[in-house]
Amino acid sequence: MKKAFNVFRTDWEEVLRIPSAALLIMGLIFLPSVYAWVNIKAMWDPYENTEGIKIAISNDDRGAMFQDKNINIGNEVVQNLKNNHKLGWTFVTKEKAHNGVVMGDYYASLYIPKDFSKKIASIASQSPEKPVIDYAVNEKINAVSPKITQSGVSTIINQVSDSFTRNVGKVIFSKFNEAGITLERNLPTIQSFEQKLFALEKELPKINRMSKRIILLDEKLALLHKRTVSLNLQKLSSDFEKVSSLLTQTEKAVPQIQQVLDQATAIDNRLSILPSIEQTAVSLDSTLLELQSMTDQAIQKAREAQKASPGLSYPTEQLTTIKNDLNNLRVLTEKNRRTLGEQNGNLTSLQDLMVYYREDWPAAKKNISEASARLKRDSPEIKKDLTLAAAAMKRDIPKMEKAIHRAASLAENDLPQMEKSIIETANKIREFKRNNNLNDVIQALKNNPGKESDFLASPIVLKEHKIFPIPNYGSAMTPFYTVLALWVGGMLLISSLKAGRTVSEEGQLGMALFWGRWLTFISIGMLQALVVSLGNLFVISAYIVDKPQFVLFSILLSIVFMSIIYSLVFIFGNIGKGLAVIFLVLQFSSSGGTFPVSMTSPFFQRLNPYMPFTYGVSLLREATGGMIKEIVLSDIWHLVLFPVLFLLLSLILSRPLFRILSNKKQRLKKARILQ
Repeated sequence: MKKAFNVFRTDWEEVLRIPSAALLIMGLIFLPSVYAWVNIKAMWDPYENTEGIKIAISNDDRGAMFQDKNINIGNEVVQNLKNNHKLGWTFVTKEKAHNGVVMGDYYASLYIPKDFSKKIASIASQSPEKPVIDYAVNEKINAVSPKITQSGVSTIINQVSDSFTRNVGKVIFSKFNEAGITLERNLPTIQSFEQKLFALEKELPKINRMSKRIILLDEKLALLHKRTVSLNLQKLSSDFEKVSSLLTQTEKAVPQIQQVLDQATAIDNRLSILPSIEQTAVSLDSTLLELQSMTDQAIQKAREAQKASPGLSYPTEQLTTIKNDLNNLRVLTEKNRRTLGEQNGNLTSLQDLMVYYREDWPAAKKNISEASARLKRDSPEIKKDLTLAAAAMKRDIPKMEKAIHRAASLAENDLPQMEKSIIETANKIREFKRNNNLNDVIQALKNNPGKESDFLASPIVLKEHKIFPIPNYGSAMTPFYTVLALWVGGMLLISSLKAGRTVSEEGQLGMALFWGRWLTFISIGMLQALVVSLGNLFVISAYIVDKPQFVLFSILLSIVFMSIIYSLVFIFGNIGKGLAVIFLVLQFSSSGGTFPVSMTSPFFQRLNPYMPFTYGVSLLREATGGMIKEIVLSDIWHLVLFPVLFLLLSLILSRPLFRILSNKKQRLKKARILQ
């Protein structure tokens, strides 16, 4: 180890003794810092300086009518862009915009066609059309600008969508508000309908029974019609004629009855003719029996006629009275006939009989006369009513048949579906009432249309919580560019200073030269790390939370990187320098320093865990944004493994490979252009 320190001391003495060497070392110490600072400052906050990215805007929108209002979304877009300074919006004609994009005067262009508002308003029609904004971008100018312009265009589209959603939502929620007011006003009617619907649902069994009866009635309708029209009307007319004939015969029999009664009355004056009276009584009884039979028939016919036509008037009561009177006369006649046969000499009883005849017969005679007169008087009217009834039945029965047939068809074909609909509607109402409150629905519909439309346009508010916040892009990129500068600094040292050894040095010093020269490179690398890390803090004022740790971690990274590069060159010579460059290229893409490693190809994702950049960038990010102990310890552990591994390889491979590579180096020197 003493020889190694002697080599280290000698190297620094020579550097300090020779001014040009000292100047070179100073340059090598500061040069990596300049590389880091320039790159960090160049992209300190690039997304705040996008006004220079020119985008041409062309608007030919002619507007449209929407809900009786004139709208022009194109003009609204232009007005909003005039107040938007995030990008360099330039308002030109369509032709100028196209030519400007082609020639590179504009990075991109937007064209709003003349039917833009019309297509937006078509949402209220049966066939809505999506409006189109023509976006043209020149991707040849720059690799990043298309992404930036695309972001700007997306912002415009979002603004148009928000505006459209807000306007349409305002109209829709205004209608909802009106619907809520109308619903509230008609709430009693709705509740009444609900009650009636439930009541109708309960009556469905009765309705089904009634429908079956209607269907049966429809099937029997032809037979019913035949019996009603063909038979009943004829029977009524015939019965009426019989009633009229019986009353006429009864009226004709009155003189005969009167004659008999007169003969009976004469008995009171001629008691000597008792046998003749008895014979007359027998004749009277026979006549009364015949009249009674005729009266019964008349009453029966009148009742049948009245049942068939309740609205018509028939002398049923008068005929009944006549029947009773005739019956009484017959009873008395029979009684007196027997009395005359048994007590031919009882004159007192005969006189009583004559008194009875004289008292009751006038009333019976009067009733018979009144019934006959009434029948004669009402006969034309009754016949007229029967004729009208028959005509009405002939006229109305077809209508009744049609109505009954329609009702039967409804009951047979439509009623099952109606019943199903009623039950489904009732069940849906019950389900709605279980899950919702109609008053709540009304209140929801009656909300403020303006607030609701604003909510619909922006339904979500993004509440951002920055964990380990870093205020600008440059500070966020400081860890990566610091790591990159330290590796580049190590390569500059290897390229500018002597890292290998000669055959004589190998024979005299052996591995002491290796360790001594390693200390020299490590010390210069540590100075590079101090300059770049302190410069990040105080020269460019990068945002770093844990400043002391950032400096210490930078020094650690310089030791790790310098050990790797030094070992490669010490083992392989100039080939090691090439390997260091390859290492740099692979780490640049696989470390996740610029883009997340998950966005790279699978090859670089597989390399990521084996690259020192991966853990170096992660360690400095911990110091920049705020440290998590577990991550810091893990990164340090992995970083320490790299120099240990490469230094061990140097100790193992340097001697066996030295003579092989020395011979090749001697042959390469013959080519004067090569070292």
